[in-house]
Amino acid sequence: MSWNEIDYADIVWGDQPALTTQMKQLQSFQGRIAKKIIKGKVTSAEALTSLRWVPLHARRFGHRCCLVQDKTTPQCLGINGM
Repeated sequence: MSWNEIDYADIVWGDQPALTTQMKQLQSFQGRIAKKIIKGKVTSAEALTSLRWVPLHARRFGHRCCLVQDKTTPQCLGINGM
């Protein structure tokens, strides 16, 4: 599974109450992979930090923020000269 597959349309499907179990499974998977890469006795959070990986919930939040920012720029709102 690649980041592109995980990130695809995550602003639409991410953090939906009906998908809580799947979100936890994806986060757990990311943590397990990070721990295997580090190859040490560390927590998932420590492994993610060491690899400079952002937790999936934070990635989804960041994607939503970027979308809102993109949609509120003067060009997107049709305001010329700004």
